[in-house]
Amino acid sequence: MPPTTRTNASRFRSHRVAVLATAAVFAVAACAPAEPPALASPLGTLVQTGSSAPLALEKTFDATQTALVGPHFALAVSGAQFAKSIDAAKAAELGLEGPLTAPRGYEVMAFQVSPDFDAEPALSGGEEAVATLELGDNTVELDDLPEPGELIVAMAQEGQAAKLVVTDAGKRFSVNLRDGVHEEFVAALVAAPDIGSFGNAGPYDQEVKAETDEWVITFNAGTQFDVTRTGWTPGFEWAPDGKLWVEVQFTFQHLWKGKSVDMDWTLDPAKSLSLKAGDETVKATHSEVGEKANQMIDYTVVFEVAPEVDSVKLVFKPSGDLRVIDGSKKIKPKVTKAPKEKSFTVDF
Repeated sequence: MPPTTRTNASRFRSHRVAVLATAAVFAVAACAPAEPPALASPLGTLVQTGSSAPLALEKTFDATQTALVGPHFALAVSGAQFAKSIDAAKAAELGLEGPLTAPRGYEVMAFQVSPDFDAEPALSGGEEAVATLELGDNTVELDDLPEPGELIVAMAQEGQAAKLVVTDAGKRFSVNLRDGVHEEFVAALVAAPDIGSFGNAGPYDQEVKAETDEWVITFNAGTQFDVTRTGWTPGFEWAPDGKLWVEVQFTFQHLWKGKSVDMDWTLDPAKSLSLKAGDETVKATHSEVGEKANQMIDYTVVFEVAPEVDSVKLVFKPSGDLRVIDGSKKIKPKVTKAPKEKSFTVDF
């Protein structure tokens, strides 16, 4: 199926209200069928088409140089060109309705979002990323992120900077459309395009004895670990530049009810869990203790690792505050059979 041409200028709005107030209306000029369409204004993105294959543009870019990957988006630019005009033959090749000519001081800019770049964003849904074109002195905001295979044609100031910029979770990601090099980006995300990888570790299951002056209480402790490698998390925001987060979530029982005494065991997650990346032991950067519910507590521990780390070992040994919450207040419980250490390897 041939690509569909869209001339929907209303998709876009400029941040420069003062410029817009005096500029011509964003549109492809309404011309008689025999006349070629012409861009009526140097501002705005005026023509978009879609293609399932790379289009023949003057410059072809390597996706590893143009790739932008964030928490909520992932794209790369596969090619671009800047010219005073696009003739009828080239327009037909690009799926446009007719030739295009730039006003004085401007160039026709065309670039394609790679149809083949298949990296996934760190997260799906949630806060949306915002895309803009920075064309010399003009900034135009796109209502939606460009889609894979999409060709975008706009007016760029002749010889001036031309960038595609995506802002996601407060960070800018940009690619220079003239030379095809990303300028502002999170290196760790590009270096690890499978940042949404999950790993499962466990289960941990261990019988523990807690002794008091009058009783010996035996209880079982077990859990399952869910592990994610990501550049950004809703709770802890961005990993440091050049790093990725490894986030570990697990649930652990905290309340045991006996005939004469009830025990509460709340873990210190940062002391209970450590991570090894190769020969390096990594301590937790963040940890979080959730609310108590149905005798259980959810825990989160976050580590930072280099983006090339694709396998980690979790080392778990429950550690925390054991106390009597119902029974003799004079009882001072202690663990007489310490929980064993157990380790799990997680490959991303």
